[in-house]
Amino acid sequence: MRYDKYPTRIFYPIAWATGIILAGGLAAVLTLELAPDIRAFLIGLIGAFALFSFGMLRYVVPHVWSRRWIFYASTPVHMLAIALADWLMHDVDLSPLYAIVIIIVAVIADRPAAFFAAALASGLQILVAWWVGDNLGLGVGGFLRASLYFVSAFVVGELAQALTERWRDAAYQAEQQRAEVEKRKNELEGLHRIAQAFENLQDPHATFQQITDCIADLLNAEMCMLMRFDETRSVLLGMPPGHGLTDAQIAPLVVPINATTNTLWNVNEREYVWFDNPTNLPPPLREQSETLGVRQLIAARMLRRGHAVGVVFVANRRNGVLGEADARLLHIFAGQAAIAVENAELYREAQTTLRDVAQLYATSTELVKQSDRDAIPQRVVNLVAQALNAPIATIALLDDAGVLKFAGTLGVPAAALDVPFRPNGLGMSVAQNGVARFIEDITLVDGISPVSREWGFRAVACLPIQYGGKTLGVLYVNYAEPHVFSKIEQNILRTFANQTAVALENARLYNQVQEQARRDSLTQVYNHGYFLQRLTEEVGRALAAQTPLALIMLDIDHFKKYNDQYGHVVGDMVLQTIVQTIRAHIKHTDLVGRWGGEEFGIVLSETDAAGAVIVAERIRQTLKETKLLTITRHEIANPTVSQGIAIVPAHTQDTGELVDLADAALYHAKARGRDQVCVSAPHEG
Repeated sequence: MRYDKYPTRIFYPIAWATGIILAGGLAAVLTLELAPDIRAFLIGLIGAFALFSFGMLRYVVPHVWSRRWIFYASTPVHMLAIALADWLMHDVDLSPLYAIVIIIVAVIADRPAAFFAAALASGLQILVAWWVGDNLGLGVGGFLRASLYFVSAFVVGELAQALTERWRDAAYQAEQQRAEVEKRKNELEGLHRIAQAFENLQDPHATFQQITDCIADLLNAEMCMLMRFDETRSVLLGMPPGHGLTDAQIAPLVVPINATTNTLWNVNEREYVWFDNPTNLPPPLREQSETLGVRQLIAARMLRRGHAVGVVFVANRRNGVLGEADARLLHIFAGQAAIAVENAELYREAQTTLRDVAQLYATSTELVKQSDRDAIPQRVVNLVAQALNAPIATIALLDDAGVLKFAGTLGVPAAALDVPFRPNGLGMSVAQNGVARFIEDITLVDGISPVSREWGFRAVACLPIQYGGKTLGVLYVNYAEPHVFSKIEQNILRTFANQTAVALENARLYNQVQEQARRDSLTQVYNHGYFLQRLTEEVGRALAAQTPLALIMLDIDHFKKYNDQYGHVVGDMVLQTIVQTIRAHIKHTDLVGRWGGEEFGIVLSETDAAGAVIVAERIRQTLKETKLLTITRHEIANPTVSQGIAIVPAHTQDTGELVDLADAALYHAKARGRDQVCVSAPHEG
């Protein structure tokens, strides 16, 4: 065909014009005086011809006009229909109908097709003239008609080429403009759909899916994905989901922003870039592109307030699909996508902050209730590591000598636990100065212990744990890679350090109150109830370890005379002297309790009867040699004590019976004259 840009809409007016002409022919038939059967036949023929022509020009030819055979196939049908009408109405000249078909073919086809139509019309009209015996049509008349047909085909063909080319180009341009308007409409609708995606803040995954699907659809791309810029690590990170890619293909992507990347595309200078050769891409994008068979790739930076927050990629497995206009359009979409990425990041941070606040509240409540002071540091480091996604966390507390000691650790190498804290190290410096330190990369800071690098520590935060101006210890958090501690993270760590200090102090006060409640207010030894509880525990421990345990029940002889003769102050002094003497002769792991009045109980762990007698005699002998003075410096009689001893398991394995046996031995000592030690007889039965 002559025109590669032939607009299909040109056939619509031609179809209607042909229909109108045939309608006029039908009206002409109705005005002629013809036999009824011939008129009816002609009406049917013209009607069928009109429907066929209109249908061909309106619905068939616009789709197959570029195929030459359609004209060589349809033209004979039209010509035969006219020839049949010409045979039936040989008295009427139907040459104009032949000419109309020739002109239509000349206009919408080419010159050879028009000459074919002219030759066919000439031949059919001569055949009809011969059939009806029209000698004029066979002679000069036939020659003139044939000449007219060929001249019409030539002239109309030339005029069609000269006059309709401009109209056809105009129609084509109009169609192109319509397509461009439609494209712009689709782009605006795409931007609107992307903007609508921002409403779904609670599901960033669905937002990114909608954005990538929309961009891929508008650019006719097979794949689309977003990558977020991580400033702390200077890398691009894959952000699933994407279009045409699985989450497993996107999530592992990490592209360093280095000299090689900037050479290929400096995002500070160019808004977008496209690659027709994926081998130029930086790894791992190159490996991923080769795996997926990518032939074309366009990337546009996502900017927010002049700051790059990421990159959007589209790709195809075919060449020549994406071009400069697509790259510019992708840049526009990237601006919208940047808003989505920023909103998602803000939402994530808000959710993280809300979660951290809730967790800190729960942690504070939990820590305040914690009464086991030794368990608090480990609980805190576990919570800190969870809140900050930190692989290493530590709490070190100051001992009585002012030296830091590990109290709770998570992820600390075993070798590090054996290394003492340096006097001039980071921990002691923070403990002494009370100022927190946040170090993004210890390789860039002086004064950090060399072993920290050997253990793989790169970033560290160290905060003082203080209460009432007094430093209790320090809180450490470590990362294996350089890490920028955000304001939120710093505040979280400070909150944890403060809550730890409060929890440790509360636990100390609680334990102090508990300890006071367990002790006799005068002598500061365990009271009756707690002493019996500890005695039961120690009996169980001795039986489990299969070691002996001794219980000494001690009573002060004639204690009442001290109160009656010297007063209660002297009586209290005697009780305190007895306790001091007992403690002077027992181990720090042994127990002393005031059983009641002037009677005391002594628990000696890992001690048999012979060992218990030795301790009891030392107590008795020491008291005999002790000099007591009143407030007025008058010497009073030395107190004497009677003591009864019972042994586990030699005498019994029951706590209650153990007390009864020791008490019985005590009264036996008193019955024998006091100031002596008696051992219970072995239990029988």
